[in-house]
Amino acid sequence: MTSSTTPGASLGQIASCNVISTMNSRERMLAAINHQAVDRIPTDIWATPEVMAKLQAHFGAGVDVRGQLHIDGLGSTWADYIGPATSACLAGESCDFWGMRYRSTSYGTGVYSEQVSHPLADARSRCCGTPAPGCAVRLYGALLHAQQVARPGAVAA
Repeated sequence: MTSSTTPGASLGQIASCNVISTMNSRERMLAAINHQAVDRIPTDIWATPEVMAKLQAHFGAGVDVRGQLHIDGLGSTWADYIGPATSACLAGESCDFWGMRYRSTSYGTGVYSEQVSHPLADARSRCCGTPAPGCAVRLYGALLHAQQVARPGAVAA
């Protein structure tokens, strides 16, 4: 079986291939999630605004780029955050409710939101927060104990 979408294929070749679909995008995605047969592999695209603008310019104004590329997509949905107040962001940064901080960074071809801090960046385990003699031995012993609990009668290595 040969394919018209070989490595190095142009956008025009990919978009012009005849995709025979017996399922719509929703049916295809749900079937894949439920480990059922699909008419083709579901696809998605996560592209920067600059890439999407180039794709739109390639296909032409008013043309559905995602449709031309046979993109199924998942979309996103989530509940509004109603939890405890989040910490304040520093000037020039944005924050999410997980406590991650981002800063817009220009790379010449576009501006991207880069993560600059993670709330667990300085986290340490109770055992190895400050390396102590025997820490690795205690962790290995805890692992062996967990294996014994999970599989009673197993021989420890």
